[in-house]
Amino acid sequence: MPKKPIQQHPQRHPKIFTQATPITFLATSTINPTMVEKAVERVPRWVARFLLPEIRSLVRTELADLRTYVDDRFKAFDEKLKAFDEKLKAFDEKLKAFNEKLAAFDEKFKAFDERLISLRNETMVRFDSLEKRLDVLQRVAVLEAEVKELKQKLERSTT
Repeated sequence: MPKKPIQQHPQRHPKIFTQATPITFLATSTINPTMVEKAVERVPRWVARFLLPEIRSLVRTELADLRTYVDDRFKAFDEKLKAFDEKLKAFDEKLKAFNEKLAAFDEKFKAFDERLISLRNETMVRFDSLEKRLDVLQRVAVLEAEVKELKQKLERSTT
């Protein structure tokens, strides 16, 4: 029976699972240990004596390759996390700077608002004083008109 090559995932380690063999299947599958013991009992002793050390070495190399692959993946993931953490810290700094600028803007706005309130109060006081003056000016205008009338009457009566 010819060996079939397994299609590899493009990101997987190139040495892992190059061909589908019973050894790689045993090394990578999740087989119950009692099943392995039963399979070993059925294998003749001379086969076990010659093949089991080879199988063990193949399993060890496959597991070592898997460990290095997984370790490499975890290292790459850790590096990506560190890079993301640095970006997050930089974003945090920018956010703090923005918050400081916003706080300064708030202070300026509060000062502007207080100045605006004080100007409004000042104009209200001025309008109140002008209204009082307007009443006085109206009274003076009425009195002036009355004085003119009296002068005209006096002139008429004297002439």
